[in-house]
Amino acid sequence: MRTHPSSVIGETPATEAQVPRRMTLNEEMNIEHFFGPHGKLAARLPHFEFRREQVAMAKRIERTLATEGHLLVEAGTGTGKTLAYLVPLADWVLDGDRRAIVSTFTKALQSQLIDKDLPQLVDRLDIPIRYALCLGAANYLCTRRFRQFLHRGSKAIPASSDLISAIVEWEARTRRGLRSELALAEENRIWNEISRSPDACLGYRCPEAHNCYYRHARQEQEDAHILVVNHHLFFANLASGGNVLPPFNAVVFDEAHNLEDVASDHFGYHLSNRQIEHLLNSVHNPRTRSGIVGLPDLFEPEAVRQIRARVREARAASHRFFGEILMTWGEGPSAVRIRETGALGGGLQEPLTKLASALTEASLSIEDEMERIEVEGLAARANAAAVSIASFLELHLEGHVHWISIGEGRDDQEVALHAAPVEVASHLRREVFEPIHPVAMTSATLTVDSRFDYLRYRLGFDDADELLLPSPFDTENNVLLYLPPCAPDPRREPNAFVDSVALETKLLLDASRGRAFVLFTSYEMMRRVSGLVNSLGSKHTLLQQGELPREQLLDRFRQDLHSTLFGVHSFWQGVDVPGEALQCVIIVKLPFDVPTDPVTEARMEALADAGFDPFSSYLLPGAIMMLRQGVGRLIRTMEDRGVIAILDPRVKTMSYGRYFLNSLPPCPVTESRDDIDRFFMQIPIAD
Repeated sequence: MRTHPSSVIGETPATEAQVPRRMTLNEEMNIEHFFGPHGKLAARLPHFEFRREQVAMAKRIERTLATEGHLLVEAGTGTGKTLAYLVPLADWVLDGDRRAIVSTFTKALQSQLIDKDLPQLVDRLDIPIRYALCLGAANYLCTRRFRQFLHRGSKAIPASSDLISAIVEWEARTRRGLRSELALAEENRIWNEISRSPDACLGYRCPEAHNCYYRHARQEQEDAHILVVNHHLFFANLASGGNVLPPFNAVVFDEAHNLEDVASDHFGYHLSNRQIEHLLNSVHNPRTRSGIVGLPDLFEPEAVRQIRARVREARAASHRFFGEILMTWGEGPSAVRIRETGALGGGLQEPLTKLASALTEASLSIEDEMERIEVEGLAARANAAAVSIASFLELHLEGHVHWISIGEGRDDQEVALHAAPVEVASHLRREVFEPIHPVAMTSATLTVDSRFDYLRYRLGFDDADELLLPSPFDTENNVLLYLPPCAPDPRREPNAFVDSVALETKLLLDASRGRAFVLFTSYEMMRRVSGLVNSLGSKHTLLQQGELPREQLLDRFRQDLHSTLFGVHSFWQGVDVPGEALQCVIIVKLPFDVPTDPVTEARMEALADAGFDPFSSYLLPGAIMMLRQGVGRLIRTMEDRGVIAILDPRVKTMSYGRYFLNSLPPCPVTESRDDIDRFFMQIPIAD
């Protein structure tokens, strides 16, 4: 049964006959030999604590695997959900010589699984499981391309000799050849030149095949029982027809509340001016005199002339095409939805197609197989870009929303074309849930108003059984919720609201002596509030998202016990800071999606056309789930204590506010800063 989206908030719950049966903690359990108070985990793992919720989840995962069913599990923070699914999953794959995928959203959880949880199964619990980390091809150094890069010289990046030397030194000692082992900027031109590229790969015919890091990783994956991937790689594998990952029999999606957004990215496409420029520079960059046409004796002189001419035409067309977008829609950052054909001028797809043809024709006379495949790969990329542009101009993809994004800055400003499905439920149902059994989804936040209806409807996970488990943490005694007694409405008085937030934040940080996350819904407000808090004379170190890479910022926060981290988006979820380093989480605004965002707007229109209220069936449930994620950063262990502050007055003044408050862990509520001071005085804090 597909859940009616209007029943997500404020409707009478469906009858027992209408929804899958939900397990309670009182049902019979038969895996106490692992999870019980005197079981194997208690005997083998230091600091293990028996949790009835963990036993219940492990039991239900075990049953789902045995029946090859589908399951939704919300397991509150502290349940120990990772081992609750890993132990029965390991038993299942070993029993039937099967392979399973565990898919996560964040790199942090991926690393935790590979570096901590799965090794515990092998080393401490004597479970002979084989496991492998799976990453996209571009994460691996390509030995052949690296040798080729060094042989050709580094004219393309003349100021980077120190970095090249560092990569040479690293390559001599690395075992896995992973980009993550190097401290590289997110967009790194050198890495793009030396990483594995599927359309330039020779496979087993490569003379460096025996040194191929990606090939060695694939061999490990073929031999593994459990593959640890991220959601993006899982859907990239779907898009490739199953060519990215080895075949598998089951999937556990952890951090499953992010699946809709990730799936939406992969069922659409994205093409930017930077991608076009990188493609053209790979063929020929006249400024640096680099690119494949500059290789000696690779092409006939006439072919070189033709290809360079085609690159010039495509580059000029690209500058016109993306320049007209900037002229029409102004400076960023912004997102502009395209509803009708004719909104954009053409002129770019034909030069790209001609470039692809010139490269393909020239490749026919190349004797060296490695070089020929690389040229053919560039031709394929040019053709694919032309197809994407033509599709965007004609709005070919039905049921998709099309939009243009314009980035910040004036120099090297990114302009991109996007298309994404308005709804992903039908895609997921057809490509994931119908062909794959068993499938389990879990997260600390999958329900709204203690029901899974919203997620079921958004993802099309219709036939899944359900398990809802509370957190075992004592939030009633360890958490205090602060709601300011009065504050300006952020919609009606935005400037006054920012001033109010800055003052409240300053006073809260004084009380907590730093040790806080301040979570925002926009970079602009984060910067304004951060500046105001500084001007009010903050006594503590203020860290701001964007100043450093995410993990470096978190390391500084953990080390400086009187620091505060101002963050947006990625700091609402997937961040684990247990102990005294984090004792206050400040939510500045309720995290509603921006209604004018093209994808959000299109989804709301589709719901309205179907007769549903877009606010109660989409915006409100999504905001509640994100709020629960943000609040979940605070209490990570049984010993943690702290304050949650929600500074948005709408949580009290609007009728929908009660749904937000009802979604929070049970704890006392106050409007008094004196209560905040008394609460923190009871927590021992090291100077």
